[in-house]
Amino acid sequence: GKYHVQICTTTPCMLRDSDMVVKACKDNLGIGLGDTTTDKMFTLCEVECLGACVNAPMMQINDAIMRIYLKKMFTRSWTICEKAAPQLQEAGLTGSPASPLLDSPA
Repeated sequence: GKYHVQICTTTPCMLRDSDMVVKACKDNLGIGLGDTTTDKMFTLCEVECLGACVNAPMMQINDAIMRIYLKKMFTRSWTICEKAAPQLQEAGLTGSPASPLLDSPA
């Protein structure tokens, strides 16, 4: 898909509820791991370590890495990420770890 959603499921993230992040993504997108939405916008997969274990749980959409602070933050983070991904790419801000736009607590 246009947006490659990757969720870290290794031990540090798993211990900090990455399974909740996986479930929320599956529920929001209506697809399973390894699948792409019918509109070809999102592909969902699990990955082995995004290299930011201290901030677990972590997910990445395209090159933008974000951490999920609390369960209640997931919906807000997801909405921000959906809206911000195109702007991040256009502004050349992808590829920097934990983008402040996606990493800010409420």
